[in-house]
Amino acid sequence: MVLQSIVEEALGDIEAAYAAKDLEGLMSFLDKDFEARSRFQSVLESYFVSVNRPHLHFVIDMIIADKNGVNVRLHWFRKSLTLLNVTIKPRGSSQLLFKRYPEGLKLKRIDKQNPFF
Repeated sequence: MVLQSIVEEALGDIEAAYAAKDLEGLMSFLDKDFEARSRFQSVLESYFVSVNRPHLHFVIDMIIADKNGVNVRLHWFRKSLTLLNVTIKPRGSSQLLFKRYPEGLKLKRIDKQNPFF
């Protein structure tokens, strides 16, 4: 149960940074070995410029932990407004692989659909 609380807290912090369009804050949740880190940052920055009021919500389906990290299977709901005030509401499912650190979880990889943009 403690692990679930840690995962929920990390996902909640990610959701809050996303809603605030806090690119620097979101990047702080990525592991130093996150694949295509600079491309992720560039695309996310472009996405934030192209929308208003971004909202991302995660619903955890399963948490699997081992010595290498924490695999979180989830589905997500995203909502935002285009610059022309058209509502966009995609949703999907993903696997987020986190690495454990003393200060918390860092996102190492996203499998399946990318929930961020």
